[in-house]
Amino acid sequence: MLIFVLLVCIMLLVFLASDSQIQSENNVVDGAPQIFPSPSALRPGAPVDFSDLPDDFSFSLSWNIDLPNSYDSAKGILKWGEGCRELILSDEKKRAIREILSSLNVAAFPDAAKSDVCSPGELILTVRCGSAEKTVACSGSTLEDSAVARLAQACYAVIGIITSLDEDSALPA
Repeated sequence: MLIFVLLVCIMLLVFLASDSQIQSENNVVDGAPQIFPSPSALRPGAPVDFSDLPDDFSFSLSWNIDLPNSYDSAKGILKWGEGCRELILSDEKKRAIREILSSLNVAAFPDAAKSDVCSPGELILTVRCGSAEKTVACSGSTLEDSAVARLAQACYAVIGIITSLDEDSALPA
């Protein structure tokens, strides 16, 4: 139970940090440098190194906190424990996730087996751009590596964005 509470607290902290980043993106001051490039500044086409994701990229993320959960942006399906529902992300959330994943550069990580179900404490991320696809994974036992910790932090930030739903929708029971 304590581990679950700690994971929820970490997810909330990551969500608050990503939410302030989204808000600061909307409050751009003329002449002030931007942290991330605008979507129009990114080159079109499928990137070779996944560090420059186009607007039409897609991803899937599986995580296991108490129960297996997953989201696939290409299908717009959120699986939350035993429940499943359609979830189409807003353009703002897609942009925030694209920026998180672009800064991560998943090509620098070793390939992992693609799976929709992961072990407790494991994160599996697949990024797709055109015909190119890259799957990476991490678990609690590998978080001592700073690169893997960055991957986990990025995945938890994406989970925070996915699960921060509008008032008129709810997570599956």
